[in-house]
Amino acid sequence: MIKLSTLCAIVLAFLSNVVSAATVSPVQGNFGNVGPGLADINLEIFRDASNGPWYVTFNLLAPADIDLGVDALPVASPYVECCFTVTAIRLTTINGDHVAFGTNVIPDNPFTGPIDQLLSINNLGVGEYALEVSGFGNRDAQKLGVRVNATDFVTRLNVAAPSAVPVPATVWLFSSGLVALIGMAKRKA
Repeated sequence: MIKLSTLCAIVLAFLSNVVSAATVSPVQGNFGNVGPGLADINLEIFRDASNGPWYVTFNLLAPADIDLGVDALPVASPYVECCFTVTAIRLTTINGDHVAFGTNVIPDNPFTGPIDQLLSINNLGVGEYALEVSGFGNRDAQKLGVRVNATDFVTRLNVAAPSAVPVPATVWLFSSGLVALIGMAKRKA
């Protein structure tokens, strides 16, 4: 007869294997299912009260080249008391593993609107991903003496067909060596 402690250990081991990995949180927005052909899709983000980072998720349906941009909205009204500043963006898997890091050095903006941070990645594989946004500040505003919350930042997304994968130099070297061996074998025969 199996002891109760052994049975509990077996059940707990089974349940620990069934439970999936934790997902990113807090998710502030979702682009949904995306694939090649999407250009300049914008999503306004209103942060919750947490300290961040904040995540905007998407499900990539086919391999693609991805551009993700984030724009902290400028002060556009005398009612705005402060503004939000984006400090970093990263692309992560839905489980939180970092895939790529963004930059604030933007030689060519691929979007029609302004951006503060840009992340570009070529030949991103199919899967669920999250744009991780870090920053500080708020966009609290006064309207008729009442505090209201406004949009903190805008995320922008381009999804293009994957760029051609260059043939590595090792393939060319191997091919030329193979041709040389075939030529030498024919010369001996």
